Amino acid sequence: MEFEARTYDVDFAGVVSNIVYHRWLEDLRLSVLAQAMPVTAMVEAGLVPTLAQTLIDFRAPLRLGEKARGRQAVTGAGSSSFILESELRRVPDGQLIAVARHTAVLVDAASGRPVPLPDALRGLVTAPSFEVRLRGVDGAARGATT
Repeated sequence: MEFEARTYDVDFAGVVSNIVYHRWLEDLRLSVLAQAMPVTAMVEAGLVPTLAQTLIDFRAPLRLGEKARGRQAVTGAGSSSFILESELRRVPDGQLIAVARHTAVLVDAASGRPVPLPDALRGLVTAPSFEVRLRGVDGAARGATT
């Protein structure tokens, strides 16, 4: 999915605000989930995908008018949770601007309790065609500065 930094996305220095990345990652997440079960179908079934954790490493700035291409994959699943990993790269040079990992839990809307993942969501689990290493989190990335 491709995104463009617009005037309302940037701070006074013309750099994309960190909160914008959360919105773009949400757009990616909705697109990925729609492949198996659109969020509207989940809500109709009384299921709520809920973020339990978001980790983002901001690697390089994106400025007003520049574009980013985002990729996201479901890389793991537990009984009621799943992991999504993402990367955002500047277009056209491919500079890595951010990587992220989300942990989401499927929750019953009525009880607020976690529920087992449907097979359709489990079917999304795949090895991504990119690698996400979060500084200070992933053992191989500890101490890395790039």
